[in-house]
Amino acid sequence: MLKEIPGIYAGISRKPVDSSDLEAGFGWVGRHTGLSAESIASLKQVHGNKVLPVPWTNFPEQRTGDALITDRAGYALSIRSADCAPVMVAEEEGRGIGIAHVGWRGAGNGVLSAMVEELAGLLNCDPERMFASVGPAIGVCCYKVGDEFRSVFSSDLLHERQRELFLDLPGAASWQLESSGIPPERIDLSQAFCTVCGKGAPYGVSFHSHRASEGGLGRNIAFIQRSISI
Repeated sequence: MLKEIPGIYAGISRKPVDSSDLEAGFGWVGRHTGLSAESIASLKQVHGNKVLPVPWTNFPEQRTGDALITDRAGYALSIRSADCAPVMVAEEEGRGIGIAHVGWRGAGNGVLSAMVEELAGLLNCDPERMFASVGPAIGVCCYKVGDEFRSVFSSDLLHERQRELFLDLPGAASWQLESSGIPPERIDLSQAFCTVCGKGAPYGVSFHSHRASEGGLGRNIAFIQRSISI
């Protein structure tokens, strides 16, 4: 859906990028956007709900948070994920864009509600005029969780199979976006491939999974860019 918005360019790495090398992440985004590291926003992600407008004082020095927004052209907003969901949002005329890193803690802390609220409040973007896309993340097919998740997520996001409980993380992201005012028909889940088993992913794509790699250093890099001024 975001591809239909003039001036908006977004993507995600199809192979893991070494998370121990920040320059590798900036380099990957730079090759796909044509931007230097000085124009690429990245965060120290902490599974919270803090949203940062881009640029900030001393940009691009890293700040702590899990979501980025901007109404400026010439910047790429990027996050790293490895089972958590990258979620991108853009106003239908491309005036404001955002990206969030959404794991179960971020979803429970309302990071997507916070991002949509900041887009609406700071950038004057109406949620009903926004489009959203949920990227590759651990799927309900593979995300086994404990009973304590029943106190965090509604029953329709938790699936029981053979006495085990599984969380629908992309579904949780979609629910939060919809609850924030984005119409359900504007929320795209077609790219929410499972990072663990690869369910639904195009042939030859190998997204990184923290769980499947038992803590390996790889990460999936996602970005969104407003490339033209309106």
